[in-house]
Amino acid sequence: MIEGRTVLQISKVFKGPPGQRTSMMIEREHDVVRFKQYLKAGRLPGGAVRPKTLIQFQARDGLWTVNAEDIVL
Repeated sequence: MIEGRTVLQISKVFKGPPGQRTSMMIEREHDVVRFKQYLKAGRLPGGAVRPKTLIQFQARDGLWTVNAEDIVL
């Protein structure tokens, strides 16, 4: 599990209005205090679709929901 570990988040984020978006990479370390939940990609009740698997955890600096593919242990 990730509780008690430091994980590195490396994410590509986009800024600006459609057609003028710029992208940038962010790298952020999180000291994980408590694992909250694993949210698997796929169809949700009601017909919506979650496109990516998410991991939600409590870190020293707040609650985070991060794409699973963006986390490095």
